[in-house]
Amino acid sequence: KLLMKEYQELTSTKPTYPRSNKQLADLTSRVEMLRQRKSVHEQIKHAEYTIDESFSGDDKYIKFYPRNKISGNRFVVGDLIKVITDILPGILTKSPTVKVNAGYNIDMYLATNPEVIKNTEIHAKITIVTRGTDLVDLAKDFFAKISRNVEMFTSFGSGWVISKINYIQLTVYKFKPATGSSYQPLPDKIIATRSCINVKNTDEKCALWALLSALFPVAKNPDRVSNYRKHESIIDMTGIDYP
Repeated sequence: KLLMKEYQELTSTKPTYPRSNKQLADLTSRVEMLRQRKSVHEQIKHAEYTIDESFSGDDKYIKFYPRNKISGNRFVVGDLIKVITDILPGILTKSPTVKVNAGYNIDMYLATNPEVIKNTEIHAKITIVTRGTDLVDLAKDFFAKISRNVEMFTSFGSGWVISKINYIQLTVYKFKPATGSSYQPLPDKIIATRSCINVKNTDEKCALWALLSALFPVAKNPDRVSNYRKHESIIDMTGIDYP
C-alpha cells in the first residue's frame, strides 16, 4: 500500500524539478515487485490442501493434495510457498537444521497417443535448511528448479504433456553433519606430534572450544573446557547453529 501510494503521488503530481530516468526506473521496479508479491499472496491465500504423512526412520514424507485443484495442470508458486511456510517452521522448532526436498507427482500422456499415460515425480534438489533460512525464497528456488526439470522432461520432442498434478511432496531428512560436534580421540600418530589441542567437550560446541583454545592458549591442561568457559562470550555466535 505504501509503495502504491508513493507511486501514485509521484506520478500524478507535476514535479517541481526534473525527474531522472533512473528515479523513474527505480520506482517502476519497486511497484512491479509489489505487484508480484500481491500475485503470490493471492495464490497462497487460495491454496488449500489435505495432508498425508509417512515416515522412514528419521525421514518424513509429506504429501499435499490441493482441495480446490487450484493448480490443475499448471505449476503455481503460491501452492509451494504455502506448503513450505506452513510446515517447516514447526519442524525447525524441534530440529534446528534439516535437509529438505520438494517435488510434484504428475500424470502425463503422449501427445501422439493420449491413451499412453505415465505417472512420475519431478523434484528440485535436496537443500540444507536452518532456522535462519528465508522459507519464501526457498520455495521460489524449489519452484524454479522443478519447473526447469519439468521443461526438460517435456521438451526436445519427448511428446509428453502434463494432464494433471496429483500432489506436492515435501521430504524432510534428518541432518547428519560430517563436521565435528563433540570430543573425538585423535589418532596416535597425531597425538605423538604434540601439535594439536583436542578439547574434551561433551556438548556440540566443538568449533567454539577449538577457536577459543587457539585464541587463549594455556600452559596446563589445554584440553579442558574449564580453561575457556570464561572466554565463551567473546566470540559472537549469534545465528550459528551447532554443530
